[in-house]
Amino acid sequence: MLGKLSRAAFFLIPLFLLIGLYAPDTQAQSAMTVILKVDGSINPVSSRFLKNGIEAAGIDTRLIVIELNTPGGSDRSMREIIQAMLLSPVPVCVFVYPPGSRAASAGTYIAYASAIAAMAPGTNIGAAHPVTLGEQADDVMMEKITNDAVALIISLAEKTGRNEVWAEQAVRLSVAISAEQAKSENVVDVLANDLPDLLNQLEGVTVRVGETSLVLHDLSGSIEEHSMSWWDRFLEEISDPNIAYILLLIGIYALIAEVFHPTVVAGVVGAIALLLALFAMEVLSVNLVGLLMILVAVILFILEIKVPGFGILGVGGIVAFVLGSLMLFGQFGFTPSFSTGLSLWIIVVVAILSLVFFFVVIAAALRARSRPSIPMEMDALLGSIGIAQSDLNPNGMIQAQGSYWRAKSLSGRIQTGQRVKVIDKKGMELLVKKEEEA
Repeated sequence: MLGKLSRAAFFLIPLFLLIGLYAPDTQAQSAMTVILKVDGSINPVSSRFLKNGIEAAGIDTRLIVIELNTPGGSDRSMREIIQAMLLSPVPVCVFVYPPGSRAASAGTYIAYASAIAAMAPGTNIGAAHPVTLGEQADDVMMEKITNDAVALIISLAEKTGRNEVWAEQAVRLSVAISAEQAKSENVVDVLANDLPDLLNQLEGVTVRVGETSLVLHDLSGSIEEHSMSWWDRFLEEISDPNIAYILLLIGIYALIAEVFHPTVVAGVVGAIALLLALFAMEVLSVNLVGLLMILVAVILFILEIKVPGFGILGVGGIVAFVLGSLMLFGQFGFTPSFSTGLSLWIIVVVAILSLVFFFVVIAAALRARSRPSIPMEMDALLGSIGIAQSDLNPNGMIQAQGSYWRAKSLSGRIQTGQRVKVIDKKGMELLVKKEEEA
């Protein structure tokens, strides 16, 4: 029964985890003003949070305010957020707040897509030039990416009536400006000290949503604030390249350990770690060449244990492992990069631990699997001569064929040091007699 429950857990726990990763937040919002707070990078987690918040706005909602503080993030997630904002029947205001915050890179596009863009004193916006993880793309590809980004922000500026010239400079030249400059140059619409000040300034303002013009009123009557849940925060944390890298290797090694030495626990841990790693890798755009290099390294380590290779396979595994790690979060191709956000110290430590794992843990598991079972070894002892290592009265210990065994005397008391002969076995105990009696 326990075995069946363990096997069920092996499949159900990862399934529940996968459901938790993508389960939508269906909480309805019926407040006059809904506040959605994003403090961190733009990624699938923040995209999901904002899209659900915008789509769940109730019929009584007059305004959605996104309190934004971001250094930028994923292009795909940014475009998903922009699409949700543009399709929303409720006007969306992006408020760069609190003081010290920024709407950089992807945040600039999101601010330009809003029906109302606002900033608090002491904040900044801009530096929206597209960047790539790891090695830079070639000039032709980079020009295509930049022109695409310029076209997007200019189209948003045309739709919302904001400064097109500055928007293009923010993308091409990575310019950034303060909140006061943004207000004076028609980059944002409102300069507000805090949320109450923002809502007071927006009272009675006419905004355009799609083809409809709406007058904002009663904004301060009922306010509902939403921040990311602890689960969303956890998913954001694992999107760090170092954590994603460790989770990936834990998942791979745990599943390998489960294959060589089944315990169910290692399998469950490995499945969960791999699911989390796969989610993080979606955010980080993993280089498949780097991932394949790591898998090749794992295969070489296993072959080094099973096939005598004078260390050649092991050395090849180390080289493949390090190169794969350096390429894992870089650009697609065969060029290792030291600028992917992955710590070199972590690569070195994990490489050493990998050697220990394969050449100690897995090697021990392989030896255990190839070793004859204890009952077979006991059968091989029948008729052999041993020496009593303790007094058998009638139970004690003997040494036979270089190993120590529990034994029971069939010929009365046998003193330590006397020679005995193995007659039979019972369970995990040998039955012996004095040599002369046998």
